[in-house]
Amino acid sequence: MNETNRWPAAAWLEACAVVLVFVATTGLVPPEENEPNYLAKARHFWDPQWAAGDVYLDSADAHWLFCMATGWLTQLVDLATVAQILRLVIWSAMALGWIALGRAMGLRRGGTLLAAALFVATNQAANVSGEWVIGGCEAKGFAYAALLAAIAAWIGGRLAVVVLALGFAMAWHPLVGGWAALLLLCAQVLCPLPQRQEPVSLTLACLVVAALLAALGVWPAAAMNRGASSDVVREAHRIYVFARLPHHLLPEAFGPGNWARFAALVGVWVAQAALLRRDPAWRLLQGIAAAALFAALVGTLISFGTQAHPDWKAALLRYYWFRAADFFVPLGVGVGGAALALGCGVRRGVPLVLLAALLAVGVHFGVSIHGQLTRKAPPGEEARYPEPWRAACIWAREHTPATARFLTPRSSQTFKWYASRAEVANWKETPQDARSIVDWWQRLQALYGAPPGMITKTPGWRASLTERTPDELRKLAVHYRATHLLTSAEPRLNLPCAYRNERYAVYLFEPRE
Repeated sequence: MNETNRWPAAAWLEACAVVLVFVATTGLVPPEENEPNYLAKARHFWDPQWAAGDVYLDSADAHWLFCMATGWLTQLVDLATVAQILRLVIWSAMALGWIALGRAMGLRRGGTLLAAALFVATNQAANVSGEWVIGGCEAKGFAYAALLAAIAAWIGGRLAVVVLALGFAMAWHPLVGGWAALLLLCAQVLCPLPQRQEPVSLTLACLVVAALLAALGVWPAAAMNRGASSDVVREAHRIYVFARLPHHLLPEAFGPGNWARFAALVGVWVAQAALLRRDPAWRLLQGIAAAALFAALVGTLISFGTQAHPDWKAALLRYYWFRAADFFVPLGVGVGGAALALGCGVRRGVPLVLLAALLAVGVHFGVSIHGQLTRKAPPGEEARYPEPWRAACIWAREHTPATARFLTPRSSQTFKWYASRAEVANWKETPQDARSIVDWWQRLQALYGAPPGMITKTPGWRASLTERTPDELRKLAVHYRATHLLTSAEPRLNLPCAYRNERYAVYLFEPRE
């Protein structure tokens, strides 16, 4: 390990280069996949009258610290600018964490940049459960930045910093931080590293501060289901795991391609771990990845061992058993690949490893940059026709009262981003507390559910609200107190039309006494 007490200018320049790697991966054009719901929550947290009456916004705040710490920005600038600012803040924090980790591991100049690029490429190309790390702004970005700092501090023997960093991670995202704390302890048992002698008073003080920090994330999450009946909680778990998020939580839903790519990545990790096994720091880093793989194995056993008990299965698998493996295995491959390529931790570099690493990085970022230059809309924009969609949403913002509530397409995740109006429900914005999850699912079924025997493109779901009769839509509007309907322009509905473009129309529901 080659660690100094000060950061030279070269380290800061390398941190800037790592940020550029993240920019090349994602770009700066919002919104990304989860930014509309995260930032809408943050804005509503600071201004409860904004889009009031929305089932998602009015539900419990699972990520309280994110909403509290970032929502004030939404009162000063628009959501797109907030997303750009927060991306740069998160990516800068991650870059500093990468530099600290690279220095702790003894990576040579340029090694951290290569390690970070390899990590991004392997995480995005070979994750098994869809867990991405570099992307839009959301709570887990801050948590992952803290994890990098915690690992670097652990290798450097600074237990107080480790405790504080883990507490910070749990404050932003209790699942990400909690899994990391558990896996670090397991790795220390498997591959113990000597820790610096620190005053007991300092360690205790840091533990207290870390516990208070962690409570900011754990307490809101733990209190969300307070008052909900056991039947409602069981139903919410079932909806969450089996209906809404099986692609993240159910190993049988991941797909053979995901498993094959991840298995290949694990094979690379095993080979690297064998070559770097002599250094205790490398053993610790690989030990964390091994513990994460063991957690994924346990999750797989739970899934297949509880087939006859779906309630148990849903209750256990909702804790994201595979998320840590999608982070720590690419982390080990990235850092290990850079070490082998540049001769860190081994006597000399391995030219074949360097060539393979550069090829992987080049292909990944070539594809990423090409995708950014050629795509018609940001990844978070789900509309098939983005320009007409934005035009309809902007019309709704400018020509309807702030209290309006809309029936929208099932996949309308950016309606509030552009329109600043409440929705009855949509697929993407899933509440986190049990009662709201059940209510949200019942709304989806009532609005978009297809009757038995109806042939649909997506099994169980109508393609459009235009497939319902005007009388059905009026009844739904009365039941859910909706004032407007935004849907496909064709076929035309026998309802008062307030706006129409080539793809979308806005209808007005007549006021009812």
